[in-house]
Amino acid sequence: MLNRFTVIAGLGYAGLLPFLIPVYLLITGSVLPAEDAVTLFLSYSTVILAFLGGSLWGYGLARSHSFLNGFLLVGSNLVALLAWAGLLLGFFSPHTAVAGLSAGFVLVLLFELRFTCFMFAESNAAVKNSYIDLRLTLTAIVILAHLLVFYYMP
Repeated sequence: MLNRFTVIAGLGYAGLLPFLIPVYLLITGSVLPAEDAVTLFLSYSTVILAFLGGSLWGYGLARSHSFLNGFLLVGSNLVALLAWAGLLLGFFSPHTAVAGLSAGFVLVLLFELRFTCFMFAESNAAVKNSYIDLRLTLTAIVILAHLLVFYYMP
């Protein structure tokens, strides 16, 4: 039977594919016009950023630290609004949208780095460290994908 962290890591790495496929299509000029590859990328980036904002919401609901709860709940809403703004900006200024969404992923990572000790019910330091290592790796790859799209988009 798979443990919870294995499932989390597997889903996290699998979730990189929809970031990387439009990057590949954009760089190689394969199959789709560049604008369509950018639209695919921006829409997926928006969905995942909003999902991560929802995760912060869940952490805020699950903990009993009143200041922390408020901070995470408000932060989760800011992240979701940033994701939505990124999607809307994509219609007018795709470069700005990519930059804004990228900043959103950094913001979520900063929230998670700051509040990891409160986000896990377990007191197991190895689980917390493994999760942070995973989030650092996934975020680095996502930011790299954003940088590539920013560079290669028309």
